[in-house]
Amino acid sequence: MAELIAVLGCRGFLRRECRNALTKTQKNTSDAVCYTGSPSPTFIPALWKTQFHAESSAEMH
Repeated sequence: MAELIAVLGCRGFLRRECRNALTKTQKNTSDAVCYTGSPSPTFIPALWKTQFHAESSAEMH
């Protein structure tokens, strides 16, 4: 899901959290994804909600 977070980060979502959460290796991969393109606009919100829910659930446990 690092790639998804990176795409969202490039779009201005969770930018600070994205940087804090990714390791250097993941960030390098994510930066590449940011520059090479991103999923369709309708593809992002659904996955973002899924990722956000997963992270929220993980924090609660």
